[in-house]
Amino acid sequence: MGPGARVAAALLLPLILPACQAVQAVDDRLRRIDVLDRAFARPTPSRSLPAPAPPRPAPLLPPPVAAPPAGASQGPAAAPIIDPAPAIPRDVPPGPPAARPPAATPPDQVLRIRSLVQGNPWLARFWAELTPGQRLLVTQRLAAGAAARGAGPAEAWDGMGLGDRALLVFGTGAG
Repeated sequence: MGPGARVAAALLLPLILPACQAVQAVDDRLRRIDVLDRAFARPTPSRSLPAPAPPRPAPLLPPPVAAPPAGASQGPAAAPIIDPAPAIPRDVPPGPPAARPPAATPPDQVLRIRSLVQGNPWLARFWAELTPGQRLLVTQRLAAGAAARGAGPAEAWDGMGLGDRALLVFGTGAG
C-alpha cells in the first residue's frame, strides 16, 4: 500500500465512520425486544407451563360392598336415608304467579332457521346491503304483517334478529 492510499484511507475514514455508527444504532434498535414483541411471542418450552393433567372421571358405580360372613350378627337394622322435602312456610300468603320464561325455540325451528340463513345469506345483511329486489320483498312483507309501526323498513329490518327475519320472509313453514 503506497503513501497515497494511506492518505486517502485516512481522509475517508472520518467520512465513513458516522455512517457505520448509524447502521449499528439501527441494528441495535431492531434487535431490542419491547413490550409488543413479548406480547406476541410464541411460547417456548422454557417459558410455558406444563399442561394440566386431565381430570379423573367419576366412577359410574359405587364400589361393591362386601357381604357379612354367614352367621354374623346383623345388629340393628339401618333406616333408609330419606331426602326431606324443603320446608314451605304456611303463614306467608302466596304471591303473584312467577312470570313464565319465554318458550324455548324448538330444535327443529332452530335447524330450519339455520338452513334458511345458510341458503339465503342476504338475511344476515343490513338494509343498506340488500339489493332493490330484496328490499321490495321485505317492504311488502313488513306492510302485510304491519310489523313496522312507527319505523321505516330499514329500521325495522336492522332491528330484527335472524329468526325474526326468516319468519318475516319465509313464514312459519307449518303447512
